[in-house]
Amino acid sequence: MERGTVPRQAIDTCISAQMTAPFKGDYACGLYVKRVNGHLMIEHDGNNIGFNSDMAYYPKRGLPLSFWQILMALLPAR
Repeated sequence: MERGTVPRQAIDTCISAQMTAPFKGDYACGLYVKRVNGHLMIEHDGNNIGFNSDMAYYPKRGLPLSFWQILMALLPAR
């Protein structure tokens, strides 16, 4: 390692810790961090006209989940 450089793993760990530290309720830098049935869950959701999504990750279990929903009622009739 060159003098004055920081290993990438140390930076990733630091950034990851900052991104998952809630500062407004369970909100942390675009992510929601909370416990569900005693398990840590990191979540992000989003939506647009006619579309919803929700993604969750359980880090201790290494389990990612993703849900997508297309809202057909909002599509124009043909």
